[in-house]
This record gives sequence, structure tokens and C-alpha cells, in this order.
Amino acid sequence: MKAKYRKWRRALSGLALVGSLAAAPAAWAEVDPVFLNNRATRLLNAGDVDGAIADLNEAIRLDPKLAAAYVNRGLIYAQRRDQARAMADYDAALALGAGKSAYTNRGNLFMSMGQHERAVADYQAALKLQPLASLTLINLAIAYREMGRYEESLRAADHSYRLKTEPRAQVVRGDTLLLMGDYAAAESAYTKAIVTVRKYTEAYRDRAYARLKLGKYDLAMEDADKAVELEPGRPDVLNNRCWLRAIAGRDLQQAAADCDAALANAPTNAGIFHTRAYARLRAGDVSGASADLERADALQPDAPDILFLRGAIKLRSGNEADARADITRALKLNPIVHRDYDGLALPAWASAP
Repeated sequence: MKAKYRKWRRALSGLALVGSLAAAPAAWAEVDPVFLNNRATRLLNAGDVDGAIADLNEAIRLDPKLAAAYVNRGLIYAQRRDQARAMADYDAALALGAGKSAYTNRGNLFMSMGQHERAVADYQAALKLQPLASLTLINLAIAYREMGRYEESLRAADHSYRLKTEPRAQVVRGDTLLLMGDYAAAESAYTKAIVTVRKYTEAYRDRAYARLKLGKYDLAMEDADKAVELEPGRPDVLNNRCWLRAIAGRDLQQAAADCDAALANAPTNAGIFHTRAYARLRAGDVSGASADLERADALQPDAPDILFLRGAIKLRSGNEADARADITRALKLNPIVHRDYDGLALPAWASAP
């Protein structure tokens, strides 16, 4: 688990389409905005995005005050990464009196834009309308975690779990505990999720990291293997297994093979290049590590882990001045970035922001 620029962000919950209450008789369905809105949700669920957009455009033309149509169209725009249009539709829906889903979806959009405080405000507004919305609480926990407000993140996740036996809340809780350095509590949270959902890929993936940090390498690898078994071609689980081996400095050829497989499915992911760079460095391949870091930095400049590892390589080559610059900047961006680099035997100043 990397607290830094997060190679794989936890997906938000509660991206909900909004259906209207009534369906129209077939004779006048094509001119009924409520029917068109409802049909758009069915088209979108069937994968016909263009058809859904067309229905929603027509529904809004026929009834410019149909809030649900704006919410649904905003969700489609958000999925297409058209943030400006998505925001305009969510704003319009809320101005028309849309409810919890509009606030939750706009909060998710703010999260995707890195505007965590505004996301928190929207999630809180949604919860005022529906206090028992478990998935909105989970998203609030994620937002707090991204802001470094870990105790508030735990409270939101715990509240969600109490309202509903929600295994996702336990995974989010575990992720926050990892950042706090409480690996035993994180392991317990992931285990609770796995007890509820036996085939929970993310729970196995993240529990593997917690177990590695607790010195349980064999158990960690069992979890990492299980995650890969559940979803064999998934880049983040392959990357995670590569990362665990790199941290431990063990089975480094297998680590590189996992990173290679992950890159085959995600060739522009900076995090995977960084992970392979670390595995190569642990194996003594300094030039290969440097090449991977250059590619990672080109894809995601100034990411804390990339800066930190680049500084470590410069330090190894005797370039202490440049190494200090990179490592100091990395620590300022993420004060706990050094946690997974113990195997490099860096000087004490490399762990102090």
C-alpha cells in the first residue's frame, strides 16, 4: 500500500442512476420525459451510452425541470470524464431540488477532481437527507482519508458498518489503518470483509500488505496469490504482488514477471513502472531501475515514491546533493513515503520530512 500518489485508487461507491416513479403508456411514450428518463437508465445498463444520452437530452428538452434526467446525464458525462458537463448537470439537478443521489454523485465528481473538501460537503448534505446511506458514508470515509483526517475516516467507515453489514466499509477502514501504521488492526478489518465475502479481491490484496508489514511473508504471499487467482489478469493485483516481493527483497525474478504481466494490461501506469524499478533495484539492476523510473516520471511527474526511489538511486551512485533534493521533496509531499524502503539501508535523514 502506497500512501503517496496511490497507484490504484479505491473506487467510490454510490454512483446511482435516478429513475422516475412512473412509466408511460406505449402510445405516447416517445413524448413522455419520464418514460425517456427511465428508458435511458435501461439503455445505459445495457451498454448503449449514446442511446441513453439521446433519451436524456430529449427528456430534458421536453421537461427542463426533470431533475432525475440531469442527474443521470451528469453521471454519464462523469464516466466519460467530461467534468464540466457533469458538474453543470449536477448543479442543475440540485437547483431543481434533486435529492441524495445528486449530492453523492457530485461529491464523487469533486473527489475525481481532487477537491476533497467540496466532496465532504456534498456527502454531508446527502447524509442530512438520508442519514442511513451506507455507501455515502463509505465515500465520506474515503474523502476524509485522502485529506489525512484519519480518525474522521474511521468514524465514517465504522458508522457505515454498523448501519449495514457492509464489507466494503471494512476494506476502507483497513486502508485508513494502513496509512496510520496500525497493521494489526488493518489485518483484522480485511479479515472481517473476507469472512463476509469470500471472493473479495481487494480485501486479499490489501491484507497481503498488512501481513507483510507484520512480518508474515508467507501469509502475505498466500493472500497476494489468492487475489491473482480470483482475477488473474487484473493489473493492480499483479502489481501488488510484485510490490510485496520488492519490499521483502525476495523472489525478485517472479516480482519482475508480475510487473511485466501487469504492464501488458496497463502499459501507461506509472505506478507499475515504479514497482518494477524497485524490484530491479533490489535485484541489483540499477540501470534497469533507472530506465523504469524515467518512464514512470514521464507518466506522472513529481509523484512521491518516484522521487524517493530516484533519490535512493542517486545516493547509491554518490550524488548526495541531488539525492537529498529528491528525497526531501518526496517526504514533504508524503511524510510516510519512506516506509516501504527499509531494504535499501538509507541514512536516517531519508526518513525525516
